[in-house]
Amino acid sequence: MKYFYVIMAFLMAAPLNALAAEQRFVRVTADAEVMAPPNRVTITLGTQHQTNNLKDGAQVLQKNITQALDYCRTWNIKDKNIQIQSLNITPSYYGPNGKRTDKPYYMLSQSFSITLEDLTQYENLLYGLLKNGVNRVQDVRFYSSRLKDYRNEARTLAMQNAREKASLLAQQEKAKLGKVTSIVEERPSDIYGVSNISQNSYFNTSAGAPVAGVIPVRAEVTVQYELK
Repeated sequence: MKYFYVIMAFLMAAPLNALAAEQRFVRVTADAEVMAPPNRVTITLGTQHQTNNLKDGAQVLQKNITQALDYCRTWNIKDKNIQIQSLNITPSYYGPNGKRTDKPYYMLSQSFSITLEDLTQYENLLYGLLKNGVNRVQDVRFYSSRLKDYRNEARTLAMQNAREKASLLAQQEKAKLGKVTSIVEERPSDIYGVSNISQNSYFNTSAGAPVAGVIPVRAEVTVQYELK
């Protein structure tokens, strides 16, 4: 009886081993990139003022911010698209001329962000704000509200590229592609889908406004196929 069980176990394992030996696969990684035109822009701007009198400085800052916000409203920008940030006060013993002083000076600054849903407003609004209380442009971010659509397009193209690549490799072995056995989507490097322009200094109007560019949207997949 002992020998019978050993022989039966061998006979059952043999077909499974033969089947495993016959199975062949090809695994490829492919990517694709789609250029998405932006249709939104978020601008972070602000005003800052250096003074040795906090009260007077606060009044100047408030006047500048009020002037800037009133100007934004003339463009019919929705209130939900305007975000006011906190006031910052930084003491310093160096005056406007860079020389050390006995009494402290204070750098007062306040920022706010505007989101435009119409990019045709961007340049004129930005220049207008620089004449209406704003003396600092901190950040400009272009993005697309249709990022999901563009990413799905990139995924479709990446899968097509993967099949083309796998088919070419299979042909070298005189084989054909079978069914897909696994798909893994890699994490995209452009997950936030924004085009960023930083202007962390006083804005120089002679340099011109930042220009909106297309946003590259990438997808990358690893796909495994059976070989026939």
